[in-house]
Amino acid sequence: MVGVFSFGRGLFAKDSVSGSDTSYTKYYRLHPGQIVLSRLFGWEGAIALVTDEFEGRFVSTEFPTFRVDENKAVSEFSAALFATEAFWGQLRSEAEGMGVRRQRIHAERFMNQEVWLPPLPYQYATTTQIAELREIATEERRDELLDAVMPSLLNATFSAVPLSQQTVQHIEERELRDHD
Repeated sequence: MVGVFSFGRGLFAKDSVSGSDTSYTKYYRLHPGQIVLSRLFGWEGAIALVTDEFEGRFVSTEFPTFRVDENKAVSEFSAALFATEAFWGQLRSEAEGMGVRRQRIHAERFMNQEVWLPPLPYQYATTTQIAELREIATEERRDELLDAVMPSLLNATFSAVPLSQQTVQHIEERELRDHD
């Protein structure tokens, strides 16, 4: 079994569960490259990328899984976006339920979130930089380093992409629509 840490901190292994010790009738088997969403805590960043170490483990139906269309997005880049407070803010507005600790994010609402993606070469370059940072950082400081650098890295990626006039017009129209 696997759980998802909040605040974009990834997955963690849990103890095995016997079928007779659970009321769930269905589980999802994990595969590298999938994105896992905690329905209960997705609004606070409990969204993670499945890495090789979690291959074949399971999550309950409270943790829907998604496959990234690699023709449009790099799963590691998507996971980096989903680990930002800006994305959690988008999800927070979609949460349903009574009380802060009982709010849920439905899979459909997660999938309906709009995110702007740079072209694939920029996504690959960014994920390469993220991987290099993970390699050079000590284990104790890795999360701290990535938390500090990630906003700047993503900003640099988006800033490096030349925006077409059509893209600029779409952004301006959306901003006007959102302010009405």
